[in-house]
Amino acid sequence: MATTQQSSRIGAEEQKRHEAAVDIQRYYRGHRERRQLKGLHLTPDQRWTEAVADAHLRMIGEPVAPTQRVDSACGQNGSPGSQNDAPRRKRSFENLWGKAMQVARKAQHDDLNYGSSSSTSEDEADECKGEKSRKKEERRQKKALERKERAQYAKTMELQYFLEMVDLKHRHGSNLKAYHNYWKQQDTKQNFFFW
Repeated sequence: MATTQQSSRIGAEEQKRHEAAVDIQRYYRGHRERRQLKGLHLTPDQRWTEAVADAHLRMIGEPVAPTQRVDSACGQNGSPGSQNDAPRRKRSFENLWGKAMQVARKAQHDDLNYGSSSSTSEDEADECKGEKSRKKEERRQKKALERKERAQYAKTMELQYFLEMVDLKHRHGSNLKAYHNYWKQQDTKQNFFFW
């Protein structure tokens, strides 16, 4: 008799869990549908593109200690005065500037689509060069128009938001702008983010 009570109790608990799971799924589906109707949903391709872009931004945004930069710019013997190391140092600085430009581009163009919607493939069936050049010109004009529309709606970020975006751990919060102004007034050769 005790086993039948236990089995009925277990059956009742399973039934409650099943009903709770169905309710949760129903509420989630409703939430997802409402977001889609408002235009706030992301397709799996968009999520993947955003994840890759975010990972890339985090990778280029990782701070490098000044000593590591000097070591990478120095030769094998560790002497920074070697003339053979000048191209290596130049490449290192170019890489750093490239990273900074990528972060700035990401910050400035918040509406950028990572996958361009216009196709650049040539139509091989066209035999006439005039037809190809006309289509190429139309594509160029279409891209220019899209670029102009994006520029119209894109917003340039204020310095405070850019600085907070670069500070990945948000250690300084809204004080970062004040720190940046103070750093600009000081006579230092150190990078702001290592100062």
